[in-house]
Amino acid sequence: MTDYIPANGSGHYLNYNVCTPFQGGESFKIRDCYNGNVVKLGSVSYFGCTSGRVNGLYAMYRLEIERTPYGSGSISD
Repeated sequence: MTDYIPANGSGHYLNYNVCTPFQGGESFKIRDCYNGNVVKLGSVSYFGCTSGRVNGLYAMYRLEIERTPYGSGSISD
């Protein structure tokens, strides 16, 4: 789990990148810190990575990686 970070102030987005080093795969969420809503839900295939951008954001958010403690990820504005 990452610390909460603010969405980009002028573009109102977050970029994300999530990877898993194992065959089990990972699931992840990007969560709004104020209301608890999940603004992005996704998964990563085994031995893979995924990245992208979530638009239309105005608050503080964090990345939560589930299933195993071995996945890694980041979010940035």
